[in-house]
Amino acid sequence: MHIVIVGAGIVGTMTAYYLVQKGVQVTMIDRHEKAGTAASRANASLLCYGQKSPLGTPDIWGKIPKILLGRDPRIKIHQYFSPTLYFWLAGLLKNSSSDRYRLNYLYLSELVEASRELLEEIIEKHNPSFDHRRNGRLNLYPDAAALEKGKLHNSLFAERFDIDFSVLSAEQCIEKIPSMKDRKAPLAGGIFTPLDASGNCEKFIDDIIEKYLIPSGLFHFMPETNAQRIVAKNGAIEGLITDKDVIVADHFVLCNGAWAPEFLKPYQIYLPIYPVKGYHIQCDMPDGLSIGPNIMDTYSNLVAMQLGDRLKLSTGFIFNGFNDDVPKKYLINLKAAAQEVFPGLSLKNIVVNKGFRPYTPDSLPIVKPSQKIRNLSYNLGHSMLGWTLAPATGKQCAEQIAHFYGLKQ
Repeated sequence: MHIVIVGAGIVGTMTAYYLVQKGVQVTMIDRHEKAGTAASRANASLLCYGQKSPLGTPDIWGKIPKILLGRDPRIKIHQYFSPTLYFWLAGLLKNSSSDRYRLNYLYLSELVEASRELLEEIIEKHNPSFDHRRNGRLNLYPDAAALEKGKLHNSLFAERFDIDFSVLSAEQCIEKIPSMKDRKAPLAGGIFTPLDASGNCEKFIDDIIEKYLIPSGLFHFMPETNAQRIVAKNGAIEGLITDKDVIVADHFVLCNGAWAPEFLKPYQIYLPIYPVKGYHIQCDMPDGLSIGPNIMDTYSNLVAMQLGDRLKLSTGFIFNGFNDDVPKKYLINLKAAAQEVFPGLSLKNIVVNKGFRPYTPDSLPIVKPSQKIRNLSYNLGHSMLGWTLAPATGKQCAEQIAHFYGLKQ
């Protein structure tokens, strides 16, 4: 059996990994020159096992004025005259009720825990090299009210999923990260979750392809190949038209993230995915700076971590369709936020990366067979947690296909 995967990010790679385990011949195509160079490269490198959340939270309603005025440090909206965006935002607000939030958070937590266990299995089996750190995460809060809200959020389902967390004073936070002892930003305390981790997603993809997929003899990668359209007849795909060739296969899987809705539009298939632009900067690790756990400063929305011999800094995201520009002032603000947390910080050899996160209104991935085309599956819409969730959804997608065709389980 031959299956084609469109999209060679972490989601496509994990889908290929579990399909190859079932003895399936897999062809993975991507429009870039190598795998893992779009959203998978531009992610924050966090493996969010302890501290995670859907975007739609009950308190988002109170943030709407700030968001619309461009004063929210996390969410920036530039595309004010887009019916597609407002339809999507209506879905987000619908998923921000207390009940919806709890249900979405529960399902997200189940997926995250399954994915964590699967990644540990992959590490034990293949020993990939990807700057993996099981160093926990420290969320910093500017005042007592924010700290209490963070405590309540982390308490939700913590016992059910055996997630340990510690509430720390400001002094204890600085003991964990002495480099921020002179910080200018306000700090009331923090929450530390030892379960959280980090790793270089792009390196992981490279290693899995080189160490497992290619040696399996069942895998073929076609870089710089742009999927243009499908040829369908009687409810099934007969071939995939690319800019290089026509690819014929038994089954097709879309793992092309934010680009999937536009690809499917000619076939009257709608998926509630919006391209949300994330960005980060990487630089040489500054002399004297020591970061133990990954940091999330909720005052400025700064995420800071050490990734190998590099410092990685990221912040919020931008709603502006597929416009890939990151305004210079946002990068200046990101550097300023880092210097508030780490006074005197000097950034050298800076590289800016950006990518489009495929956000769904409920922040949950879409992993299912197509209702309209019987030999098409989706593994899409991982929002900001593609790196965290990819092992679980890759396996889920492969098992759905295996069940449909009666392949080995």
